[in-house]
Amino acid sequence: MSLREAATRAALPPGLGATFDQVLLAIRGALAGTLSEVYLYASLIVAAGIVLSLFLREVPLRGRARAGEGDREPAAAAFGD
Repeated sequence: MSLREAATRAALPPGLGATFDQVLLAIRGALAGTLSEVYLYASLIVAAGIVLSLFLREVPLRGRARAGEGDREPAAAAFGD
């Protein structure tokens, strides 16, 4: 039990301690179940994205010359040449 839970439990009336524990247990169980589903769905979406990216057509960028084509200035001489 964390310090926050202990402080909250101490502030409750004496008869609500068991109810508080049951509510915390239900919240933790729901969170654990939901997180596993979220990770499952996220992994399925990532897998679908990877598969779809394999079928994408490669499109060249606009306005850019390909490497080795076009007019280029000669490279500057290296130190000592």
